[in-house]
Amino acid sequence: MISQPTGRGNSFATLVAFYINFLDDGFSTFFPLFGLGVGLSLVAIGTLKGIKSVAGIVVRLLSGKIFKFIDFRTLNHLLVIGWSLAVFVLPWVREPWIFVALFMAMGLARGLSRVTSATLVAEEKSKDSAGIGLASGIYNMGLDAGALAGPLVAGLVARATGVPAMMRIIPFVMVAIYFSALVWLNRANAR
Repeated sequence: MISQPTGRGNSFATLVAFYINFLDDGFSTFFPLFGLGVGLSLVAIGTLKGIKSVAGIVVRLLSGKIFKFIDFRTLNHLLVIGWSLAVFVLPWVREPWIFVALFMAMGLARGLSRVTSATLVAEEKSKDSAGIGLASGIYNMGLDAGALAGPLVAGLVARATGVPAMMRIIPFVMVAIYFSALVWLNRANAR
């Protein structure tokens, strides 16, 4: 499996932060339209969002125990794949219980990804305490950049292909970008 880049800076944490908000905000912006289109009520759409949030809260509380069994860096890579897969299969779903399961999975992935990315920043801060403010600023910039770019790109793709196709395209592309950037960061840090 691809390792987490080592060395100065928190480029990897910023990549994870960008991924988190790009996928989540891009998806969340257009899911209500999709949900209404497949017959979900506004109450059901709101409930699914709530389920995702509750799953994220609960898994954050359990993250310390989870990290005892699996390294947070490796877990992060698995979360990227799992979260993208959940969004990718969503356009084919019509059963309420499958929507619930997928939103729980997305909430778990988002919640744990936030913990793994924050842990990466904390790890970098412990190596270089002089750059604490800069490390946090760069990390949060990744979150904001993802929140800005996600809905914009998702909207452009949805306009060209439709919302269901966008939910299939964006996760696939994001996984490719994530792992390509990871390889690039590993090579750059090796130099």
